[in-house]
Amino acid sequence: MKTLHEWAEHYKKLRIWIYPYKNYSEQFEWLHWRNMKESDYNEEFKSFKWNCVEGINIVTGKKGVLVLSFVKDESNGYATNSLLKVLSLLGLPKDYDWVIESKTYYSIIVDVHSMPMGRIQKKYRNFVLRYEESYILPPGIENYESWFKNGIPQTHPIQISWFLFKEKIAEIEKLSLVDRGLSKEEGGRIIKMKITIGCLLVIAISIITGIIAFCNSVSFEVWLAMFVVTLVAVVGLIYIMSH
Repeated sequence: MKTLHEWAEHYKKLRIWIYPYKNYSEQFEWLHWRNMKESDYNEEFKSFKWNCVEGINIVTGKKGVLVLSFVKDESNGYATNSLLKVLSLLGLPKDYDWVIESKTYYSIIVDVHSMPMGRIQKKYRNFVLRYEESYILPPGIENYESWFKNGIPQTHPIQISWFLFKEKIAEIEKLSLVDRGLSKEEGGRIIKMKITIGCLLVIAISIITGIIAFCNSVSFEVWLAMFVVTLVAVVGLIYIMSH
C-alpha cells in the first residue's frame, strides 16, 4: 500500500473505525462517535479526503478495539522479551499481526468485547490503555513513523473477553516492561547527581529562609522551624509532581 487512502480502505475492510489525522492540535470528541451507527459511519467515511491528510487515527472503543502500549528498550534485549510475555498473558500468538512498533514503543491492538464504556483505568505504572480515544495507526505521521512488527494485518483484531482481560491486567502490571539495565558507573553518576541537587536545594532553602528571618529579626529556633517546614513542603511538592 502506497497511499493513505489505500491504508484507510484496508483498515475499513477489517472492521476498524478510522478517521483522518490532520494536526497535533486537533481534539478527539468521543461523543461524536459513541452512539454513531455503522450506516452513519460508512457515510462519514465516504466524506473523508484522504489525499489531504497527514495520517490515520483509529477510534478506540468502537468495535471493542483497545490499544495497550508500553515503552521498549532494545539495548538489553528486554523489548522483545516483554512483548512476548504480554502476548502470552493475553493468550495471543507470538507473531500476532496487530503489534505496532516504533522507535520507542510497542502497541498491541485487541478486540475486548463486553467492555463497559468509560469505566476502565487507562494509566498504569509501565503501560497505557487507550480506549474511547484516538490512536495513530501505521504508517504513522511525519517524525512519528510506526509499522506492524509481524506484517500488515489481514483480519480483525483477536477478541478477548473483558473478564479475562481484566484479570490479566494485574499480571501485566507486574512485568518489568522497561528495564534500563543501568551499569554501576551510570547508577553512581545518577546517585551523585541526586546528592548534588539535594545539597543545592538545602543551601537554597537555608539562604531564602535565612534572609526572611534576618529581615524580620526572628530567633534561631523560629528560623529552624521555617527551614524545616519549607524543606518538607518543597520535597513533598517535588514528590507529588514526579508521580
